[in-house]
Amino acid sequence: MPAELSAEISQSVDIPVIGIGAGAGCDGQVLVIYDLLGMNPDFSPKFVKKYLDLGVLSCEARQPLQRRGEARHVPRAGAQLHCGAGAREGGAGAAALLEREMSLAVIATAHDFRRACQEARRDAELALVPTMGCLHEGHQSLIRAAAQRAPTVAVTIFVNPAQFGPGEDLSRYPRDLDGDLRKCEEAGAAFVFVPRGPEEIYPTGFQTYVEPGPLAGPLCGEKRPGHFRGVCTVVAKLFALSRADSAFFGEKDYQQLAVIRRMNADLNLGVEVIGRPNRARERRPRSLLAQRLSLPRGARAGHRPVEGAEGGSRFVQGGRGPPDRSRAGAPEARRRRGADRLRGDPRSPRAPAPAEGRPDFPVVPRRVPG
Repeated sequence: MPAELSAEISQSVDIPVIGIGAGAGCDGQVLVIYDLLGMNPDFSPKFVKKYLDLGVLSCEARQPLQRRGEARHVPRAGAQLHCGAGAREGGAGAAALLEREMSLAVIATAHDFRRACQEARRDAELALVPTMGCLHEGHQSLIRAAAQRAPTVAVTIFVNPAQFGPGEDLSRYPRDLDGDLRKCEEAGAAFVFVPRGPEEIYPTGFQTYVEPGPLAGPLCGEKRPGHFRGVCTVVAKLFALSRADSAFFGEKDYQQLAVIRRMNADLNLGVEVIGRPNRARERRPRSLLAQRLSLPRGARAGHRPVEGAEGGSRFVQGGRGPPDRSRAGAPEARRRRGADRLRGDPRSPRAPAPAEGRPDFPVVPRRVPG
């Protein structure tokens, strides 16, 4: 608005007139914050005092940020899995993918995995989900939990040969890389590290292993000597490569979770080890025990059908003769014995003995809600 017009309007009315760049004839001026801070380097109103050249500072700050973005090595969606010459000859595992386009970023070397994790940690936290592949709903639940914790989730798929003991066939371990990558994508992983070979984790001449403590001795450690040695070694290497802020493991293998937590604390690796329920909820085939129990009583293991004198079928146990028919009333007898035990009947051989100095009250089972 011309200054002359704004001055004429101000003189013709009895109320204050506020203008925006309308000249000195107004009663007041509205100043724009962009002008006060110098957000536009190409425009500087005469009636505004510039307190800061924020536009120039913003341009200067944007240049190193742009250079950093151009140098980033975080794999994007559509990144390819590059393999060696052996892959083109029809190798198995990760090599079988050749160089096909993937909708999920896949990393094949330890060097690239380290760089990707390093770049991801510059912006925010990084969560790690180590696996051995053949993923199911339990693994996906870990990835989803990690995605709620950190904006970037890295998944590793590596069948670790160091945790297989004598007599355990590494080659028979199930592998489904195509399905695994699809499930990682569905659960929200940012990228997946699929080593193109064991040498990415255990280079030539490798000889340094992590020996776990007493927690690894009993249970699985007793049945599978050296198993937790291999687990601790590969997990420590993945922690060192990724430098993740947190790592998610299933609580189903609770001894493994306890061993990894102890190792992480003892070696000051600085990764928050988080355990989550990871039992698969998908439908699975019935167990052998369930299949056996679904057979007729006599057809279970150790019994074979034979023809009786009257032409009907009966069952013989181990070929030693007909089964004992004196057990015909066994179900009713078992129910009576169970009731006797609950009542504390002294005639029952399993009846609980009364504590010394206390009355022999009957044992009443508690009702379980639901």
